[in-house]
Amino acid sequence: MRLLTFAKLDFNLLQKVHQKELSEISRDRVVECYLWGLGCCFEPEYSFARMIFGKVTAIVVLIDDIYDVYGTLEELELFTEAVERWNISAMFHLREYMKVCYQALLDLYVEIEETLENEGNSYRIRYAREAFEQKRGHVASSVECYMKEYDATEEQATIELTKQVNNEWKDVNEVCLRPTIFPMQLMLRIVNLARMIEVIYKHDDGFTQTGIYLKDIVVSFFVEPVPV
Repeated sequence: MRLLTFAKLDFNLLQKVHQKELSEISRDRVVECYLWGLGCCFEPEYSFARMIFGKVTAIVVLIDDIYDVYGTLEELELFTEAVERWNISAMFHLREYMKVCYQALLDLYVEIEETLENEGNSYRIRYAREAFEQKRGHVASSVECYMKEYDATEEQATIELTKQVNNEWKDVNEVCLRPTIFPMQLMLRIVNLARMIEVIYKHDDGFTQTGIYLKDIVVSFFVEPVPV
């Protein structure tokens, strides 16, 4: 009984840490963005990782809207080139609304690089540069691919893919229990990210259309402490 009480107190203390972090970055939709990072690494020592994860996800959402809704082909080509150059001089040829997003992206780069440099880890910033070099294109969903390959209906594809996901989860959990050359902490972050994808998208697009299901999760994580 005493152990359970300590576990509840630990959750409530950790919830206060998460609330403080969230209050520092809260904007439109950032709660959902921060939730991704929280699901990957909830421990107090990963505060910086959660903060950056939430900010990066928020920027990605804005960029996704620019590509899907607002930009023309010519504008998007200029924007893509600017992102790849990673230089403020590339901003001057962009539309005004793109400049705002691009400046926010550069500011985030600077924040990450300065923090990592202070920690002696500035070399890691090159991974972000390499990631942004990839060209963006339409990626068909697994349901669309299955329907086309097997001439199946959307319902049939969803049922079959759900079975495959359940089987893959068994494999993932089994592999995580085996000894490996990779640190367990790294393995857990990857698995937790996959878990968050399932939590947010299993029943619907919970990120784009935040319904009661995801709101209940947010409330349980950030608002309601565990009764002691």
